[in-house]
Amino acid sequence: MRTRSKLGAALLVLMLLQACSKGSDHRLDTGHGMEAYKTSLQEALKDMPDKEQRAYDWAVSDFNLEQLHASYPNGTPKAIIRAERDKVIRDVPAKLAQLETARAAYVAGQADLSRITASDVHFTMEKDFFGLQPTVVATIHNGSSHDLSSVKFVARLYVDDKPDPVAESELFSNYNNDSGNSTGLRRGDAVKARFRIGFVSGDGNWKTVEIQQAKQTRAELTVLPDSATDTGNRSILDDHAAKQYQALQNALNTAKGLTEI
Repeated sequence: MRTRSKLGAALLVLMLLQACSKGSDHRLDTGHGMEAYKTSLQEALKDMPDKEQRAYDWAVSDFNLEQLHASYPNGTPKAIIRAERDKVIRDVPAKLAQLETARAAYVAGQADLSRITASDVHFTMEKDFFGLQPTVVATIHNGSSHDLSSVKFVARLYVDDKPDPVAESELFSNYNNDSGNSTGLRRGDAVKARFRIGFVSGDGNWKTVEIQQAKQTRAELTVLPDSATDTGNRSILDDHAAKQYQALQNALNTAKGLTEI
């Protein structure tokens, strides 16, 4: 009888402790469906500070309820946060090391393609049957180590002495044609390019009254390295590893910021 009494008392104490647990120490119901889980989570969240709520969202972002129950059955938010934090801090550095070579190659490739430049850039407001046509004219230099089929630029327009651009657009520069003698834009070569900005009637953001009445205009073209394609119309850069690396680095930084939980 005494043994049963002790076991009963211990069970009662455990139940009372669970009932009194608040915030990130409150046990979640992960095994009885979504509604039960949401109810238990709301009970926990009401006593969790914002930092712990954000940490829990981060910790379970890759789980569905079935996976959460399999990994952390009826766990507390604090236990789940700590386990996911420690897992990231333990495992991610090795994954980053594996991706470093591909990431470094991507960074070097970006630097190489950034040597595609534009000079003698001029903005004009040509007029035809459909009205004013904002146009940027430039000489494109391929200073990269690749022969190009196409590349994109960001065009920015400045007026008078204003430090910020008054118009901005992404422009596509194509060096292929179907005449039978296209060579693309070979490394080391340059080509004159003319960009009409907008569709048939021209982009209204590039022909505002402010722009039309400006005493002087200045246009700039900045290459978008990731957009470059080779003469087979294939993307030159593969950013998959770089994106993976950055995502893992962000996760590691977040995990290291949760050491106080």
